[in-house]
Amino acid sequence: MQFKFLEKKPILILFSLLAIFLSVVQLVSYKGPSLLFQNEIERIEQVQRMHDYPPQYYHVANIIENRPESRLYFKLESNFFNIFNLKLLPPITIPFVFIGFFTLVKRNSYYYLFTGLFISVLVLTYIGPNQPSGFYCLYPFLIISIIYGILSILKK
Repeated sequence: MQFKFLEKKPILILFSLLAIFLSVVQLVSYKGPSLLFQNEIERIEQVQRMHDYPPQYYHVANIIENRPESRLYFKLESNFFNIFNLKLLPPITIPFVFIGFFTLVKRNSYYYLFTGLFISVLVLTYIGPNQPSGFYCLYPFLIISIIYGILSILKK
């Protein structure tokens, strides 16, 4: 089977532009709290981390944990790992996403991976997982990865 239409770069460029556009739309439409805002659960986690320090370093832990930089770090870390929640996709598509991702890497489509995945992940890390509209800026990457994953299996 020949899939000539996917051999051309304009399709990847089109999906890259779509991913950038959706990332900008999702970033502009975000109306949530700032990254330094802490809800009650995050404050409890912060206190638990402070109690994990040895008693002689409690003063240092208090200084570190109350700094806005450390709160920002823990918030971004939490947001980043919540993006890659595998409940986002049906389980049957997960292998196709990974196969398609490695096919894109093998084809040296780094500009698409940068725009389709990296920019979307940065936007979603900033915004956080509690979006009523979902992770729609990540969909172009998922769609093209699934397509490339299915087609690379069909070629074999």
